[in-house]
Amino acid sequence: MVALADSLTAASITVLPPFTLDLAPAGLTADTVTASTMSFRTANADRVEVVLRKRRQLTGFTDKVGGYQARLTRDADGAELAVDVTDWDATLEVTVDRGLTVSDADLLRFASGVHILNRSDPQ
Repeated sequence: MVALADSLTAASITVLPPFTLDLAPAGLTADTVTASTMSFRTANADRVEVVLRKRRQLTGFTDKVGGYQARLTRDADGAELAVDVTDWDATLEVTVDRGLTVSDADLLRFASGVHILNRSDPQ
């Protein structure tokens, strides 16, 4: 068993992304890709994260994204856009850390270009 443990090395496994993106965050590096998440980070560890979650009840809609109702909020931590993707029975969340400057219009435009793929698995 010790010999096996000593022979193990770090490995990476390619995971197919859950979305296609019309736009990518400029200057950010892909950080995480799972069946429900894609995230990107800066050298300073600020992140843009796109997550497909099981549908949650949203209230206080402020916008529309690709024909779906959406709620955009900002606070001291950054911005969050939650999109009620009814035909997937899911909520698409796009969060942007406070260290990144993204206008409401650009955030809505980015989210409009997120296309959920059949292999996506809401968390």
